[in-house]
Amino acid sequence: MAELFANKFHTKSVRLPEWDYSNVGGYFITICTKNKIRHFWEIINQEVRLNDIWRIVEEEILKTNKLRDNIEVDKYVIMPNHFHLILFIVETRWCVSHRHANGMSLRNKNKFWWLTKGSISAIVNFIKWSVTRKIKIIKKDFQRQSGFYEHVIRNENDYNRIYEYIQTNPLKRENDEYYV
Repeated sequence: MAELFANKFHTKSVRLPEWDYSNVGGYFITICTKNKIRHFWEIINQEVRLNDIWRIVEEEILKTNKLRDNIEVDKYVIMPNHFHLILFIVETRWCVSHRHANGMSLRNKNKFWWLTKGSISAIVNFIKWSVTRKIKIIKKDFQRQSGFYEHVIRNENDYNRIYEYIQTNPLKRENDEYYV
C-alpha cells in the first residue's frame, strides 16, 4: 500500500525543519475557505458588505487573546475568502513548566507534535474548529481548507513587512493570491 502513494499527494513543507512551533515568538498565519469561496464579505456596487459570518470570524479571533494567556493576536484582517493573523506566543508559567531542562519542548519527544498544547498548530486548529462550528449554524455548506499557511516572523523587518501586507491587503484584494 505504501508504494501506491509513493511520490504522490506530498507537498514540500514550508516549515522550518528544526523550529519548535510552540516556541515564544511571532507567527504569520493565513486560513482560507475551501476552494477560495467568498464567505466572509462581498462587494456590492463597489461597496464592501460585511456579513454575519465575518462577525463570527472576528469574534473568534478576538476571543483567542482571552482564552489563552500565552497568545497575543497582534494584527488581523478578514478578506472575502481568507484571513491573516499575526500571533505572538509569549512566555507564561505554563510554557516554562512544560519544557525540558535543556530548553527543548515536547515536540522533539512527541510524534504527535501538532497536538502539543500551545503550539501554533493547536492554536490555529482550535480557531478553525470554533469558527467553522459557529458558521455552520447559519450556513450549513460552509467549509474551510484543511491546512493553513504559517510563517515564523524572524526579525523586525520581517514583522514590519507582514504588518503592512495585512494593513493594506483589503485595498489590493484584486491582486491578492487568495482573491478569486
